[in-house]
Amino acid sequence: MELLKKAVAEKSQSAVSKESGLGLATINSYLKGVGEPTTATLETLAYYFGTSVAYLRGAKIITNKNRPNDDLDFDEAPSLVNMADDMIKVYNMVPDDLKPTLEIVICGLEDDIRDVLIQKVAGVQIENEEIINECLIRLKPIVDKYEARCEAALKKPEYS
Repeated sequence: MELLKKAVAEKSQSAVSKESGLGLATINSYLKGVGEPTTATLETLAYYFGTSVAYLRGAKIITNKNRPNDDLDFDEAPSLVNMADDMIKVYNMVPDDLKPTLEIVICGLEDDIRDVLIQKVAGVQIENEEIINECLIRLKPIVDKYEARCEAALKKPEYS
């Protein structure tokens, strides 16, 4: 909730409430440490701050220099968006039995795209931010299917 505290300090609770779409009472509760945000609230906050739910849950920011085996160049956001659009087309064409495998790949791609937006939180100017956000919206239904599949698998008796 550090991002929330920082935003409120820079603006006001009322301004953050209005801009993010969260209720004033909700923001006030989180600032006081009362309650835990739902996944939907975390998604709203992630969108508002231009970051990921994972980051809001405490995941560390991983930058390119900390991932030596990763050739992802954060200046290549447009190519990531194009790749995501291609993966969505492939996903919609493959048989259902192959979709779970593609969902894993698409979730990894979504993480890479979110890493671009995390750079914004770190103060880096991001070009084409609107295009990146629109791409994440297009990826969301597939990522949601994958997450639902994972949650259902964890509820099976062998994981209880």
